[in-house]
Amino acid sequence: MFIIQKDAYTGIYFFKLKQNDDVDDKKCIFYLYVFISATSAFAADPVKLSTLVSDSKGLQILSGTVDETCAICVKQQMKNVFESDSNAEQGQYLRRLMKSSIYRTVNSSGSFRVLVTKELPGRRWLEILTEADCRVDIMTSPAIQTVASIRSALGSTCSGAIWQLTEEWGGELFTALKSAGGKVYSNYAVGFDNIDVDAATRLGIPVGNTPGVLTETTAEMAVALTFAAARRTGEAERYLRSGRYQGWLPTLFLGELLQGKTVGIIGAGRIGDAYARMMVAGHRMNLVYHDIHRKTSLEDYVSAYAGFLKQQGMPAVTCQRADRVEDLLEKADVVSIHTILDASTRHLINSHTLPLMKPDAVLVNTSRGPVIDESALVEHCRQHSGFRAGLD
Repeated sequence: MFIIQKDAYTGIYFFKLKQNDDVDDKKCIFYLYVFISATSAFAADPVKLSTLVSDSKGLQILSGTVDETCAICVKQQMKNVFESDSNAEQGQYLRRLMKSSIYRTVNSSGSFRVLVTKELPGRRWLEILTEADCRVDIMTSPAIQTVASIRSALGSTCSGAIWQLTEEWGGELFTALKSAGGKVYSNYAVGFDNIDVDAATRLGIPVGNTPGVLTETTAEMAVALTFAAARRTGEAERYLRSGRYQGWLPTLFLGELLQGKTVGIIGAGRIGDAYARMMVAGHRMNLVYHDIHRKTSLEDYVSAYAGFLKQQGMPAVTCQRADRVEDLLEKADVVSIHTILDASTRHLINSHTLPLMKPDAVLVNTSRGPVIDESALVEHCRQHSGFRAGLD
């Protein structure tokens, strides 16, 4: 007898056999596999099982119930366990079953196998690969893949891989891809700090990413986080849903007015530039930015908008380039980070730089998480109740 539980907070499913069940690890994992297959990746809840399968080697599924009781996190080692089975015939049987579950295959007759780590939106990308005579194996698990699971998924034949920013690709995986006949790797992201580009270069594997496709999208997300933090909308919603709201009060989740204040941009590349223009033109905010290069087009844009405001009889906005991040932090009411992640920017915002910011400032990060020392941020928020952060 085994139990499945869905964690209400994370949405992750957990699995364990009930106590006193004398079952070895291989059978336990096989039971879990059959459950996943039978419920179409946990599409139904609750679900009852009874004698789902009995194979010729004696692995028999007993019965199980999905309910809200239990236990141990579903692990990703199923395929490795199956492939190490000492009984070759049974191992082949399990691998065939496993393959039908962990992949969704498109164009199974294609000559070139492309492995994709997650379901991607839309259909056009699949049409392009199909037209190029590619078989596309899309991994169905929502979990972040480990190095071991990626190596196993690549197998002995794989022409190319489309992966996510959340999975690290170094020399070991690029060697495995090369050994499987891999010709190309593509990151489904603009950033590529999860990739050892030098290792890929040594092995002659081209690496692709998707620059320019998320400029306005990410900038709009930064705007949304800015106002969610400044106007305290997330806090207010949680307060309302908890049943604590009893009526309007003049000071209840008052938040901060941003109109006419100063927005600071760390990293004025495509996304930082787009965000700055949205905040300046949309909310008449003054701009201070820090970048290794002077952004004359952005400065000209703010200058032209300032001229328009003067014609309308309104105060003009200003634009200033800060030579140091520290100068920007001291001046800005909102600080939005749009820099790359490398050795020079890791923990750029830390216990030394956070105190430079205004006590009621808003910090927004839609770049890479490690640009901020999160422990330092938590401590800073605890000490400054008016400080807000919006993190993507």
